[in-house]
Amino acid sequence: MKTCFLSGGPIKPLSASNAYTRREIEQILTLAHDNELKVIPLIQTFGHLEFGLKLPEFAKLREVAQHPQALCPSKNGSRELIQNMVDQVMTLHKTSHWLHIGCDEVYQLGQCSSCIQRLRNHDKNWIFLQHVKWVAEYVKKTHKVQPIIWDDMLRTVSERDLQEHLGDGLVEPMVWVYVSHVERFVDPTVWRKFSRVFSTVWGAGAF
Repeated sequence: MKTCFLSGGPIKPLSASNAYTRREIEQILTLAHDNELKVIPLIQTFGHLEFGLKLPEFAKLREVAQHPQALCPSKNGSRELIQNMVDQVMTLHKTSHWLHIGCDEVYQLGQCSSCIQRLRNHDKNWIFLQHVKWVAEYVKKTHKVQPIIWDDMLRTVSERDLQEHLGDGLVEPMVWVYVSHVERFVDPTVWRKFSRVFSTVWGAGAF
């Protein structure tokens, strides 16, 4: 899916032909407020960036040239792309207390030459955490809102590494498991780890 709002400037190519206008977004937010609903915008900032990385303008930012799924955190231009997306979305969501920064299912990670160079003394979790930390810090410093992140990439990360990179309230994980037997994917040890590192843990339901 392409961006569902009319983006402009350097990221204008991301806009879908049927994107919501600024006026339509304002109307949706007003209706949500009137019905006591809280809107949390979500921006993909790592994986699931096919809507942008499939375009010629941004293909150079892929982690793997053949796959538009994941952004390379080491390439020049990646941070600028994220900053532009975050800034434009948050301009339309001035009353939001949260921003979901995605980061689930980053299937291509640490595979390009730049990332391999950075990983000489680290594992792939490190480069993932470094990128998430940068995105979250940018969101909090620039827009004063709380970043939320999907939890799946954090399940196998050590408690020590989570605390070092994402602790002290930097992010709030949102656990997603779209099956009836949740414990098969998120067992009690993961819940306990999250509870020790994060003050708030969200649960995403499926209907």
